[in-house]
Amino acid sequence: MSTDAFRREIALAGLALALGAAQPALAQKVGFNCVTDGGTNCTSAIPDAAGQVPGVLTSTITVPAGSCPTVGRVCVSLGVEHSARGDVSVDLTHNATTSALLAVSPGDDGDDVFRSFNATAPYAGGSGDGAWTLTLRDNANGEYGALNNWRLGLCCGDGCGTGLVSATPASGLVTTELGGTAQFQVELSCPPDFQVTLPVASSDVTEGVVRVASLVFTAANQTQPQTVTVTGQDDSLVDGNIPYTVNLGTAAIGASFAPSVAPADLYNPPSVYLGSNPVNVGVVNIDNEQVTGGLRATKTVAGVFQPGGAVTYTVAITNAGPGTQQDNPGAEFTDVLPASLDLLSATATGGTAVATVATNTVTWNGTLAAKASATITITARIKADQVGQTIGNQGVLAFDADGDGGNESSGVTDDPGVAGPADPTRFAVPVAIPTLSAWGLTLLGAIMVGVAWRWRRRAI
Repeated sequence: MSTDAFRREIALAGLALALGAAQPALAQKVGFNCVTDGGTNCTSAIPDAAGQVPGVLTSTITVPAGSCPTVGRVCVSLGVEHSARGDVSVDLTHNATTSALLAVSPGDDGDDVFRSFNATAPYAGGSGDGAWTLTLRDNANGEYGALNNWRLGLCCGDGCGTGLVSATPASGLVTTELGGTAQFQVELSCPPDFQVTLPVASSDVTEGVVRVASLVFTAANQTQPQTVTVTGQDDSLVDGNIPYTVNLGTAAIGASFAPSVAPADLYNPPSVYLGSNPVNVGVVNIDNEQVTGGLRATKTVAGVFQPGGAVTYTVAITNAGPGTQQDNPGAEFTDVLPASLDLLSATATGGTAVATVATNTVTWNGTLAAKASATITITARIKADQVGQTIGNQGVLAFDADGDGGNESSGVTDDPGVAGPADPTRFAVPVAIPTLSAWGLTLLGAIMVGVAWRWRRRAI
């Protein structure tokens, strides 16, 4: 064996051990359909109440061992037919933990319950393997009810997020009056059994417009994120940088993905995807008209980019002139750090910086003479569940562009390392290659000795 071949064997042996070591548990979605995945009582009638005693139906989906070692998010897509849905209550039980999905609503005589539920809190961090049981109760007599299938969706590992509809990123986006665009992605965290249409609209079409009026999730794409593009608009006004939002409204339900299962569908499903709360995505449109003065800011980041690591943001605020920027009512700078970070502290070389840890918010108040600067230093810690994620945001400036003593104009920080006038400051938390344990080092040593012995015998 040549020396090069020997080196290759040693390298491959070490790599095999490294790859075989435990990797961080990243987000993985798994789903189970009661009817098609061997559940019990998936399409059964709910016994009517007898006097004051509720009628009870239990239905169970069993998640195979090893499918979900650590629960990050739990969602349930439920189909219940009932002529008086206010009579029905629904609980979910797993590993002796029970949570209420639906409570009794006396007086609600509407038909059916076709909706999704986010039921993460009681089960997060535990194993998702084993039995998940729905308990449905009909708490009043005289009306018919039946379970018409249900689905269990589990997101396992880290980075699962929350909510039934999620937008990423949900803030910190920037458009420009020169037509600059921004994008974000939308997904259904808990896919339903029906086609879902999400309305999309800008809160201020004079600042930004979206290219689509709605997002449609069908049977073919219900698990895939969809991209929304928003384009900045020029208003020909000296009005500074204007914040606005792109709003995702309450979703409407359409056709079922598949024919209803027995028992027969007796009632029409509701027209609204209940539980899908509106989501508002924050955007700032950068003004391109000349202003008489104002603040500009750069924002850089350094530190240990790994879970638990400390990072330091340096924000340099400069008064572009021509006059002094006064300490007017309200903060001249606000930076809300993303939820992926824990705020630790904030200091400033001039003015006053305040770190409100409870809300992850840094504010700065101060006066700056023309062409003067102040530096704000913000420290934070990366949360443990951010492996493989990209973390980014921008601070927001408030200043007096017209000299009337009020901060009527706004701006955002810029990352000077990225081309463009108003870029978010971002960094990545890489997936670390784990180090070898003592056992792994011993095994690697044994492999190296074996390879060396083999090489020596061939050389003789």
